[in-house]
Amino acid sequence: VLAVGGDNMFFGTCLNLLYRPGHMVRDYLCGVRARYFQPVRMLLCMVAVYALALFLITSDYEMFGIAEQVQLTEGVHSESLQRAMGFVSGILSNNVVYALLSTLVYVLPYKLMFRRYKIRRPDGVERSLNTAEHFYTMVYVSCQSMLISFALLPFCRMEGIEAVALYASPISSVVLPAWCYRQMYGLGWLRCLARSAAAWLLTIMALVVLLILVFGFFYGYDAVRMG
Repeated sequence: VLAVGGDNMFFGTCLNLLYRPGHMVRDYLCGVRARYFQPVRMLLCMVAVYALALFLITSDYEMFGIAEQVQLTEGVHSESLQRAMGFVSGILSNNVVYALLSTLVYVLPYKLMFRRYKIRRPDGVERSLNTAEHFYTMVYVSCQSMLISFALLPFCRMEGIEAVALYASPISSVVLPAWCYRQMYGLGWLRCLARSAAAWLLTIMALVVLLILVFGFFYGYDAVRMG
């Protein structure tokens, strides 16, 4: 897969993501693309390599087997709701699925929070980013998150690593985009962290509302079926 875009280009993009993600994304969005690996293809490559590496380390790992990873919540009597809760909890605990979904759910909130800012092109022209460009930005941010997951792979069997990952996930969901947008727009850390946190909270609120609707549907479905 890497041969399609070039090994050097792939590892060079990874290196840029580790110390200058916003500058790299801004270059890519302004048309300087020959030196960087295409974002969607890069994320898919990283997901595939990560899943393979984790499978070799933990032979019982399933790339998309998310429903069985988390114990169902006790006290919930609705079988359908139990499955839904297990599915949602599994998504949050699975780095592969989370990386893929986060590229979609964070696009509009971050576009809303940073809509007033513009990037400067090499010719000096300033312009706002459209939805597709915010999507590419979030894809590269997900690639950053996958690089962190690679760094944690040697410790995946350590006791308590799940708890660390649970707390690290929301932190990385705020800090990594803030770092990227800070370099893209040339803003201060506090402003970017505040807007990134607001975008994250907006996403969580929207997902909570969606989950309430889904859980209400399952409760109603089971009530009708059992009644």
